[in-house]
Amino acid sequence: MKFKLRSDFTARIPLVIRRRNNVVYFQTQIDVARANGYVHMVYSEEYKTDDSIKEVGMLADKLLKRFEDIGDLSIAEFEDLVGMDIEQYESIPKREAYLKFFGAKDYKDLDRNYDDCSIGYNIAEKKYSFTLWWYKKGSIGNCSYSTGEPGILTFDTPLEFTDYSDPEMLGEMIIEALDRSRKITDKVAGNPYPEKDIELLNESKLIISAPRDKHFVDYDDYGVGELYQAYMYFPREDSEEASAAFYIGMAAEIDGEINEENIRRAWEKQNGKVEFFEVKPIEHGIFKLRAEMRNKSIHRISYLLEIADCELLDCTMELRKPNSRKKLDEKLTGLFEEFARQCKFRN
Repeated sequence: MKFKLRSDFTARIPLVIRRRNNVVYFQTQIDVARANGYVHMVYSEEYKTDDSIKEVGMLADKLLKRFEDIGDLSIAEFEDLVGMDIEQYESIPKREAYLKFFGAKDYKDLDRNYDDCSIGYNIAEKKYSFTLWWYKKGSIGNCSYSTGEPGILTFDTPLEFTDYSDPEMLGEMIIEALDRSRKITDKVAGNPYPEKDIELLNESKLIISAPRDKHFVDYDDYGVGELYQAYMYFPREDSEEASAAFYIGMAAEIDGEINEENIRRAWEKQNGKVEFFEVKPIEHGIFKLRAEMRNKSIHRISYLLEIADCELLDCTMELRKPNSRKKLDEKLTGLFEEFARQCKFRN
């Protein structure tokens, strides 16, 4: 790497990473060095992708390679890169554009509602490692070790690497680091969304996290044989009828081969003729297939995983009367994408 800062600058933070709902945001950080070897400013660029492990890993791989290729910038190299002198660049208001990129109302929203981690690079050891960040009552905390913070929450294995030639491995580490940051935030804030262990029919153990919204009520298995866990959404405390549900169960209604035709037939039998319908393979947490339908009565999204011959583990969102609840539909879709992605098997 071609570093231009003084030799006593031993570490860099090439990437800051945030996540909200099913979008992961990357902010690069490249130091611009004065002629005397001290930092003049940090030059950053923003990128985003969906939260699939593959897409996250591929983008991170690209940005880390850019960081290594560029190293630190001299002022002349910076001005050549951005096409303006450094004083002109620093005079441009950036706050509004920065928040707009993240879709955040303000910096408090950014700190409070986005999972956050960063990747640091140790020059002497030529090693990358993660820093976890968490939020509590107006303040931000961090720990330089990805194993967490003693007295709050710790994890068994550190997240660090020297070689990121496998984008999927890199993507898995990033998602895990964001998950750890979120779990610490929940812990220090008093976690109202506890994890649950569920034993499936094949005796494997599934871990799920409750939807992160106070309007959901835990309905356990709802007294239905094919269901393992249900969460019902009530818009108000005095609501008698749930507007939506998230649930984990077995897709017993789908007979025979698991394909688009059979899924559509089963869903139309339950919910009426579809106006929109899509089935596609996908890597989303443990799930391998995503199916979605919509009509005037229901918006349904299901993530599916075959755990035995023609036996489907089904993670589903159902929103009733979606045409009159468009804002709620958008909000719950984001929450559900996170809910499904958090599902994992206990080793």
